[in-house]
Amino acid sequence: MPGESGDGLVTVVVDGSAQVIEVRFDDDFHAASATELGADVMAALAQARRRLSFRIDELGTEIYGEESPTTRMFVDSYRDRFGYEEM
Repeated sequence: MPGESGDGLVTVVVDGSAQVIEVRFDDDFHAASATELGADVMAALAQARRRLSFRIDELGTEIYGEESPTTRMFVDSYRDRFGYEEM
C-alpha cells in the first residue's frame, strides 16, 4: 500500500503487516534538506499505514461481510494503531 508525502517528493510502500517494503524519492529530492526528507518519509509512511487500514476494511467486508466480528476486530486494530484514510 503506497503513501506519499505532501510535497510529492517521497513515496513509501508498506506490506499487509504495515512494514516498509519500498521507499522512493522523486528526482527533485536533492532540493530538500535532510530534515525535510526525513519528515517526508515519516508523513508518507503514516499515510500508507492509514490507507492500509482502509484496504483491510474493504477486503474484510468483501470476504466476510460488513457485520463480521472478525473484520471489525482487524479493522479496529489497524485503525487504533495507524488511523484510517480512504483512498
